[in-house]
Amino acid sequence: MPCDEPPSLRRRGPARLHLRLRSGIAPWIARGRVHVRAGRTLIVTVAPPTPEARVEISSAPGLHVEVSPSRITAGPVPEYHAEYAGHFPKMSLPWPYTARLCVAVLDGRPNPYRATVPVTVWPSLSRLLTWWLAVMVGVLGVRWQGVLAQSPSLGTVFAQVADDLYFAGGLLLLGVPVLGVLQVLWLVITMQPPEDA
Repeated sequence: MPCDEPPSLRRRGPARLHLRLRSGIAPWIARGRVHVRAGRTLIVTVAPPTPEARVEISSAPGLHVEVSPSRITAGPVPEYHAEYAGHFPKMSLPWPYTARLCVAVLDGRPNPYRATVPVTVWPSLSRLLTWWLAVMVGVLGVRWQGVLAQSPSLGTVFAQVADDLYFAGGLLLLGVPVLGVLQVLWLVITMQPPEDA
């Protein structure tokens, strides 16, 4: 005698949840997180399990909405499309952070299916370089402040600044391995599984 599939075993999640960058390639996914650089657009496409079900896509603070979630009719089952980008406030430290992307399938039954996708946003390379230049200027400023305070003439100051050009160049080149070490350190930190994993 055939029996019906019990309601608890029916599929209620999305038929398809697709994440990609604007370039068309898939973002890097590791240890339960999606990893993107700040400023890159993450495109989210969700297909509900049935044509009658609706999908809601939302994001926690940290992901900027570029294209609001909208329903697109494509074939027998509609799709829902949204675009998000990670960003850093202008004066914030260039430290990676994890935001959350939430997808809910509303099928008319209680306790709708909900999925949370952790998205780790990495600082852009331009932000890292800007911060390193700011640190370098700060170090040189402290160094040259002492020269200004102790030099008897303006010519001595210019001579000392000219001598420090080698120091400044070395400090600038030192930023390449320092930024590389920071990237590896951040990678190790973000490799820890999400709290709710």
